[in-house]
Amino acid sequence: MIARAKRECWFVCIFQILCVLAPLHSLLAEHLPFSFRNNKIRVVADRSTSSGKSAIILKIKATESTGYKVFKAHHPSRLVIDTRNSRTTRNKQFTFHDSDVMRSIRCGVHPGFLRVVVDFKTDKVPPYFILKEGYWLTVTITESGAPKREFSDLQMAKTDRETPEKSVFEDLSLRVFGWNKLGQDTKKDSNSEQTLTNHLEVRPEIEYDPDAPFKAVVSAEANIFSEFEQDSEDDSEIRLFDAYINHNSDWYNIRLGNQIVSWGKSDEVSPLDIVNPEDLRDGFVRNRSERKIPIPMANVELMDESQRLQLLYMPVFRNSRLDLSGSEWALFGSNDYQDSFLVDDPDGDEFGARYLLTFDTFDIGFSYLSTYNDLPAFAGNPLPTEAPRIPKNLDRGSLIALAHQQGQTLEMVHPRQEVFGFEYETVYESIGIRGDVAYKKNENFVTNGLERYDSDTFQWTTGFDWLSSNDLYLNIQYSQTYVRDYNDSLLYTEELQHGIYSDIYKELWYNKLRLGIKMLYGFPLEQQYYNPYFGINYWDNLTFELGGDFVSGESISPLGFYNTNDQIYLITSLYF
Repeated sequence: MIARAKRECWFVCIFQILCVLAPLHSLLAEHLPFSFRNNKIRVVADRSTSSGKSAIILKIKATESTGYKVFKAHHPSRLVIDTRNSRTTRNKQFTFHDSDVMRSIRCGVHPGFLRVVVDFKTDKVPPYFILKEGYWLTVTITESGAPKREFSDLQMAKTDRETPEKSVFEDLSLRVFGWNKLGQDTKKDSNSEQTLTNHLEVRPEIEYDPDAPFKAVVSAEANIFSEFEQDSEDDSEIRLFDAYINHNSDWYNIRLGNQIVSWGKSDEVSPLDIVNPEDLRDGFVRNRSERKIPIPMANVELMDESQRLQLLYMPVFRNSRLDLSGSEWALFGSNDYQDSFLVDDPDGDEFGARYLLTFDTFDIGFSYLSTYNDLPAFAGNPLPTEAPRIPKNLDRGSLIALAHQQGQTLEMVHPRQEVFGFEYETVYESIGIRGDVAYKKNENFVTNGLERYDSDTFQWTTGFDWLSSNDLYLNIQYSQTYVRDYNDSLLYTEELQHGIYSDIYKELWYNKLRLGIKMLYGFPLEQQYYNPYFGINYWDNLTFELGGDFVSGESISPLGFYNTNDQIYLITSLYF
């Protein structure tokens, strides 16, 4: 016990020392012979003069081929550029003091995409031209009011400047991501509950990215879960994370290896974003994009200017990481009943296809996915005919306790299912509107006689997001789930269920502070989740988040089952 506690302290102390040193990295980087790129996307602003015209050139580079959308907003005038599937570590702002047209360029981090907002001093958005070249998105904005058609020569302005000699370090880059969450429960509700927990995650990544269609990435992830009041061994592991090779051209992109793929347009509650399993050992309170686990797959994309076809093949099944029992966020509660389960993992492949079409300001998509459910479900353990039925108000923890008392083993499986999807996204003024629709065949349920019951479900989500000129962000989504062949004997579900998700925050002090709240409310199975938080992003490669996770509701509901897990937390994220 003493040795284990010392080991935990050493890991946490080393991480905190790195966090203290992190701000020094940004101060010293410009004096080093080279510096590591701490972002997965780079935004560069430059001024160029070609054919007598003065222009601002904004260049956005992502580490993968990314889609984008652009729209204009007024009062004040601004140009908004959203790049999906792009990740960055921080917000940033460029200010132009000597331009009669440009006021500033703001880069904001949002779930699933990066938003670049160009603010203008003029009443109208000046002419602009956008060119996509591989991983580069070049936005050229005139300062002299020339017509848009006269901008084509500005895209070649880079040839007028001398190309600097390429450094040997530019093809090979190293990034390290560190994340630590220290959580303290607000109340000790049972003797088996762990009130003080810590999760440390460290992920080094090496990327080889020459000026060629070829790219390679390899990374590993180390996880250490510590329960300081528990005398058991830590739940610790080191596993391969992103590890793939990528080859692309103007009309295709091929990626082979461990990777993450996101489908659907909705945030957090999308019924289509189920390609990758998730690490749920922190529960649902961690952002969905951060919970995803890379899996081996072949990912082929065929594309032109207005459409894209994506084909996926996953040769082996990987389940989500989730304890069945014995931990705070276990599927059946914190009491340890591991000997009461028998889980049968499938031995088969998964595959899918997704077609995206863009016209004007509207994006639509159709998808098909043949997959296994990443979470285990009841295989069917029918009770004897004369045995009493399970009460509908009996939660999952009490159910497994009853089975354990009777010496019954519950068989669990990962059922196969087919998912047919439709997704859409558009913009109106400065408001983004998007949603997902999913028809799932053979969704798995359990009856009050512990029998397996399969039924098709229809799920859809719709919502909008809006970013104001003073950095107020509002994201609201509504979802609904309908069980097609509902039976009154089904446990833990209703025929028609509703959910409302919202994410609201305000950027303060030049985007260095963020005050926000995330909320999720479901009915008729009453369940609520609230996550107020305060973020500090003062240093380029170091962020802090202080917040709370508060869950309430009926214990038979998916969220309400964890209504004793209220906690306050401190998250430290380190990038270099």
